[in-house]
Amino acid sequence: MPQTFYKNLVSVDWLSVMVKAFKLHFDELPSEEFVWKERPYGSKQFRHIFEVSTLDSDGVLQPFCTLCSEPTLESWPRDLCSMKLANNIFYCKAETQWQDRLSRFMTQYWLQEVSISRCDLACDFLYLKNRVSGPMLVEKIKTFAWWKCGSSKCCEYYKLPYTMKSDNPFDGDADNLKVFLHQGKLTAGTESLTFGTMSSDAQVCIYDKTLELKRSEVEVEVFGETINVSAKEYIRDAHKAAGVWDEERHTWRVEIRLRNKALLLTDSNTGMERPLMIQDLQPSNLVTLFVLASDKYFRLVDFSMGGTCEVTEERLKQYAKHKERLPIVDLFRPKTLVLAMSKKKYQKNPTRFTKAVISALNTNADDIEKQPKAPWAKNLQPSDANILREASLILKCVYAGQYADLQNGRKDLFECNFIDLVHLMNDGYYMPDAGVKMLYSYIFSNRYVSLDFVRSIYQKDPYSNFAQWIKCNCNIKTYYELMQIPNSVERWVPPVIAPEYQRNIPNILNYIQNEQHPC
Repeated sequence: MPQTFYKNLVSVDWLSVMVKAFKLHFDELPSEEFVWKERPYGSKQFRHIFEVSTLDSDGVLQPFCTLCSEPTLESWPRDLCSMKLANNIFYCKAETQWQDRLSRFMTQYWLQEVSISRCDLACDFLYLKNRVSGPMLVEKIKTFAWWKCGSSKCCEYYKLPYTMKSDNPFDGDADNLKVFLHQGKLTAGTESLTFGTMSSDAQVCIYDKTLELKRSEVEVEVFGETINVSAKEYIRDAHKAAGVWDEERHTWRVEIRLRNKALLLTDSNTGMERPLMIQDLQPSNLVTLFVLASDKYFRLVDFSMGGTCEVTEERLKQYAKHKERLPIVDLFRPKTLVLAMSKKKYQKNPTRFTKAVISALNTNADDIEKQPKAPWAKNLQPSDANILREASLILKCVYAGQYADLQNGRKDLFECNFIDLVHLMNDGYYMPDAGVKMLYSYIFSNRYVSLDFVRSIYQKDPYSNFAQWIKCNCNIKTYYELMQIPNSVERWVPPVIAPEYQRNIPNILNYIQNEQHPC
């Protein structure tokens, strides 16, 4: 009986995560497992960039992640950080899974996951189901025998078997000839097909992984023998371990690159929708996740009906708008799927001009309040500042959906962060300045947690450090004086909270004890 299923390797190839940092000075937390090194320069979005390495079992430093902190944009929270994990940790064998090491890293440095900004899922194979190879998959798509559902815009990359710089038609490498021989004919061998662009919510790429690894090879001498080693030799080792490597055949990859808006999971039974989380990327879940992603963004239908129908112009016109009538090509797809990948509902995207207008409205509102007697403000009233802020808020609401989705999907996020900050204050006397500002914002802003929730935390232990801070009306300088804690705070200035989000609570303790509910 012919084999229908073949071995493949499903893995995470790229993972970028937005995190919230409770402590911004990472060098204050020394570690025996992680080594930090700050770059001498920042980026357009972040002021600081850190390269984090970790020690492997042999005591050799290996890249772990790149962490960017302190956003340059004023609209972004100061405690927001971007973290990209190193590619090698997804493939290298280790005593513990990369998820466990990431969990230790985030716990040790007081980091809280906010959302996954990008996740690439890859499937490496020699053959897919029914002995479909990479070149065969490409040919079926290019000859219209198989149709891709959804966007049909495609970019093809191939290299011609000749060059004007050499007399040798194959650049001195006779093995390259195999790439251009297809069914006994000399043709341009396709190296990759890409659906979508880098700015798309989801991008699918089919490419020859063996060729990619070969291009990065360098010659090294090991025990007197010269061998070729790729810059990503760990991927080749993973291929060998998974049984998707062969000296005579090329390993191909189907890679699905998902960005924030495409990283949603929907339960088909209940209709419940939630964002993809790091916990979902456990090894036992990866195959299912890749199947879900391919079913959503790389679904193929058989236009040739198993090779029984000819590809003609008439049939193309007949089925062009009725792909659902064609049978699905079953390469990865199981018979039943309980979950499904989904996209965020359409939202208006703010343009650069829109962001500039919002910023200008807020800036002018501040100038009117700070300089009421300026010559340019002689015809303006103090109330005009509020009018400008209201206009800014209205304009924000037009595009608020893209920011509100996360808050609606993770309603408990702010409450969890608040509890962690309370524990940080209760566990030690001294509180980091960034933690104090965040805790203050949680209480005096209506954007994060309710006062009922703050009251419940206070009532659990009215004699805790947190409760003493509340009794000081959340003034950290007064708190340190009450607790007789030496500190360097000469004059404490509370963080600025936008007027539209401020709670009108001059004394937080009175409201908690009297159980009043201000807006």
